[in-house]
Amino acid sequence: MLSEESFVQDVRTAKHGLEALRMAEKHQPDVVLLDQNMPGLTGAEVARRLKAANSAARIIFVSADPDAKELAMAAGAEAFFVKGVNTAGLIQALRVAQSPVRKAKRVLKLPR
Repeated sequence: MLSEESFVQDVRTAKHGLEALRMAEKHQPDVVLLDQNMPGLTGAEVARRLKAANSAARIIFVSADPDAKELAMAAGAEAFFVKGVNTAGLIQALRVAQSPVRKAKRVLKLPR
């Protein structure tokens, strides 16, 4: 889905939170998609650590747990979607999340 969008140039997938942090450090993504419930570190913990490391990545959550929204937003997320969101809504959020000056070059996506 994401790799088909013209404004997205690179999509990578992490299997767990620690891998997401390592990948974000190495690849410096413009946007990071997180799920709250994933192996190892929670999405909120990954988001907090990215923010603490001064990552410029914009963070968007897609989670099956609607109650995770408060945690996600407190951890630095710019948007939160419940899984099953229509694809157009998520794509629009990714477009908004990218800087007005630069294209989203890399998106880090975690599995559902």
